[in-house]
Amino acid sequence: KNDTRTFLKTAGASLLTTSAFLLCYLCDSARSAHMGEGVVSAFSYADKLFTPLVTTIIYSISAVMFPRWSEKSRTLEPGQYCRFVLRAVSNTVMFMLPVSALVSAFGVPVVRVLFEGGSFGLEAAFLTGKVFSCYALGMVGFAMLDLVSKAFYAGGQIKTPLLVNLGAVAANLLVNLLVSDLSAPAVAAGTALMLTVSGGVMAYAFAREYSVKLTLSPIIKSAVFSWIMFFVMHWLSGVITSAHDGKLMLVVKCAAAGVAALAVYALIMK
Repeated sequence: KNDTRTFLKTAGASLLTTSAFLLCYLCDSARSAHMGEGVVSAFSYADKLFTPLVTTIIYSISAVMFPRWSEKSRTLEPGQYCRFVLRAVSNTVMFMLPVSALVSAFGVPVVRVLFEGGSFGLEAAFLTGKVFSCYALGMVGFAMLDLVSKAFYAGGQIKTPLLVNLGAVAANLLVNLLVSDLSAPAVAAGTALMLTVSGGVMAYAFAREYSVKLTLSPIIKSAVFSWIMFFVMHWLSGVITSAHDGKLMLVVKCAAAGVAALAVYALIMK
């Protein structure tokens, strides 16, 4: 009976974690419906691109890490377990930061390559690309929410991740009310911000639960260079791409710039 109760609680909390972005997206789409023709479609296409991308990356990582965390939670001292988890999360964040920056910087070309054609013209591609670019900035926050939630579950704790994820959705609703009169990308950017803040709160709560101090200097360094990369690549995207470029040319230009940027990032972080 106790095992069944624990399973149901964990399953419910896990369901909320995995559907946190979906709930935020539904709120974004509903709040932006008044902004004009094509806005709801822009959010829909952005979600169709963002969700498979981020879940493939994050769930691939968590599929490897969750069994190890379940094992380590039983064999290590609480403080050692916490530090083991935080190292893995830190490495994931430093991997995700430049990926998020590049995906966001090249959001419009990515959407043009995948969706542009027929009734989905250049104007729709630009709007969708801007929304997708803003969502992409929340990849790291989404990753922290998912991974640290699973670390809590592995340690037999459900309440904290449940409250943090509920807080993320509630905070997104509040931000929607504040920015929904601005633009569709502003609404998406608000969601990305709330995911990031909530992910940080989740990591802080986990470290505090085990009385372990967070080591932020490597993440701050990675974040600084990733933001520099974002601004440079965003500028470069406007320089090297044009509305007349074919899809193959967009792929070649953006891929070349992205590989070069990642190589520089790897050298700097080495």
